[in-house]
Amino acid sequence: MTPASAPELLDRAGSLNPQHDLFLAEHALTPAERRRLKGGPQANGYAAQPGSGPAGETCRSCSHLVRKHLAKTYRKCGLMRHHWTGGKGTDVLSSAPACRNWKPLSDPEMTGGAK
Repeated sequence: MTPASAPELLDRAGSLNPQHDLFLAEHALTPAERRRLKGGPQANGYAAQPGSGPAGETCRSCSHLVRKHLAKTYRKCGLMRHHWTGGKGTDVLSSAPACRNWKPLSDPEMTGGAK
């Protein structure tokens, strides 16, 4: 919107009137509207800081990654099972860099094999 198309926003000197809202917001956002704009909680269910593990590995290649199948599939870290909630805050991104607790999918300790 240009000042020429909205003369009510201009004062006598031709500049924007500081009494008017620049974005023409009718009201302040409600808490629900703020959450919707913010995007909600982010995936934060990692056992350790992502990126603290082996270079080039991700959560997708870790034996601790659990896929919880409900109406959708939710990816969780098995080491954090006792912290799981029904929300997105305990999910993990399978594309996240591996943490220091990363174990390969074919780890003999996890599969019961002896070597």
